[in-house]
Amino acid sequence: LKYTPKGNIDIIVTYTDEKQELELVVIDSGFGVENTGNPFELYYNGENNCNNENNNCILHHSAGMGLALSRIIADSMKGELSLSRNPDGKTGSALNLKIKAERVSPPLSINRSHVSVSPIHNQISGPETEHLTQNFTKGVSSSTSNNFRDCKSLRCLIVEDEPVNQIILKAMLESTGIDEKGIHCLSDGSHVESFLDSPWGKKFDTTLILMDVVMTEMNGDIACKKLREKGVKLPIIATTGASTKKDISVLKNAGYNDYLLKPFHKAQLVEVIRRNMSLAQTLFEEIGGQAAIDVVVDTFYDKCLQDPFINHFFKGMDMHRQILKQREFLGFAFGGPSEYNHRQLAEAHRRIVLREGLNEQHFDAVANHLLATLDGRNVPKRLIKVALEKVAALKPQVLCQGEYA
Repeated sequence: LKYTPKGNIDIIVTYTDEKQELELVVIDSGFGVENTGNPFELYYNGENNCNNENNNCILHHSAGMGLALSRIIADSMKGELSLSRNPDGKTGSALNLKIKAERVSPPLSINRSHVSVSPIHNQISGPETEHLTQNFTKGVSSSTSNNFRDCKSLRCLIVEDEPVNQIILKAMLESTGIDEKGIHCLSDGSHVESFLDSPWGKKFDTTLILMDVVMTEMNGDIACKKLREKGVKLPIIATTGASTKKDISVLKNAGYNDYLLKPFHKAQLVEVIRRNMSLAQTLFEEIGGQAAIDVVVDTFYDKCLQDPFINHFFKGMDMHRQILKQREFLGFAFGGPSEYNHRQLAEAHRRIVLREGLNEQHFDAVANHLLATLDGRNVPKRLIKVALEKVAALKPQVLCQGEYA
């Protein structure tokens, strides 16, 4: 359907009692499939010319999986699947499926009355779709690295014309911790602009758009260009099966911030959202939160107190109080919820700097003990590097230098 923007699609079904054979032919007036190569080969991508402004060339050659999967399904049913040009000799193609089938008596009837479909937002509900989200979420990891801890500000707009893809993507987002009220679906790129301008759209307050590239009325790149021309600066992520360098170049020129190649996993979705929403986990979260900070501080102080080069700075101190303060300080330094005023940090160290000579060599010694502590706790080297950079940035406050003198 996506590749027949105008014209018609005819479905012809016949049954032959003598052969006990069901034949289904789908004839379209779309762009057709080139005769070169094997269109049933996985990732086969036939180039097609296109003059439709809403369907440029990137969207006109598919990911090359549809026919390949159709052939696999037909083979599993012991059927025959073939493809030819439209019998009328014009553009388009004809897909022919033949399978052995016994006539059922009485005929089967399917009750669709309890499935509701909204023509605008393409929301689907009903027993037929429940297994999709159930099966999907069973396989979704609940690890912290794949979740968002603070999701209240995330408002995701999904623009996707395939109802099943909507369901899966919505379930994937919800499994990261995003509330279902923070997710809204539209079925075509032509609806985005009007939604954002509508009272409901303004109330929803979109912060991120996940845009399918290939859609029925208006493809994603056209919708994205229109939004950029209008001055919309929201992060727009393309979801696409197109993966060549040329395809990616077209996406960038259309104004997308980033892209996800279908099929993608939850971890890839989370990474792209973090990258474009500045939602990367804080060092505090990656290390393991306050519980991990507490263990690090206890071990860190043991090392400091055993070092004769710096342990004299701790003589006469209430170590229990000092450890609590250090936990708060490290939590702050690593991006945790603790609040720590830079001026207060400088004032807390001013007496030690002026009276006891706290200097850069002492600061470096303390930093080295922190390095050894983190390394001993098997913290990844990437996080240790970030941690030391965070601590190094606080040197002016700790040593009362520059504006903190």
